[in-house]
Amino acid sequence: MRRFTAIVLAAVLMLVPMFGTSAEENGQFEIYYNQSDVASSTVEYGVDESYVVSFPSQIDLTLTGTTSATVGVNSVYLPRAKTLTVDLSSDTYSGSWQLTLDVFTDSKISYSIKQGENEVPNGGELLACPGGTPTMETELALSVTEDPKRSGNYMDTLTFTVSIDEN
Repeated sequence: MRRFTAIVLAAVLMLVPMFGTSAEENGQFEIYYNQSDVASSTVEYGVDESYVVSFPSQIDLTLTGTTSATVGVNSVYLPRAKTLTVDLSSDTYSGSWQLTLDVFTDSKISYSIKQGENEVPNGGELLACPGGTPTMETELALSVTEDPKRSGNYMDTLTFTVSIDEN
């Protein structure tokens, strides 16, 4: 019986090279001899979600006229199912944008922030950049809308909030 098993095993091993074999080993697909199998490889390139948001670190207003400020996003790498948004807010907003005198916190003057012809509300969306759009920007127009009652530096801190939302 052992001899019969040895003969059958030897016959099978002799036939394998005639028909060819294939194997995947260590991430490599190899085709042996003249096998007519079709093999394929997967090519991948991964890109992490990323973006750059730019906005002014300081905006100097004048008593007369309008000051421009640009807010933009670039190098946006997001899937199409996501949107990058930039919102604008201030802790001193009280029905309107307010500049507070640095020494006298009870002394305030109003100012406006417009995007095009529209006033930007507190917490208002400045940009909504959908995935697949590499760059986007908007121009803001800021102007003092009330005469000051005292001299000094009037200030406000604007907060630009960046978020990524699912569509």
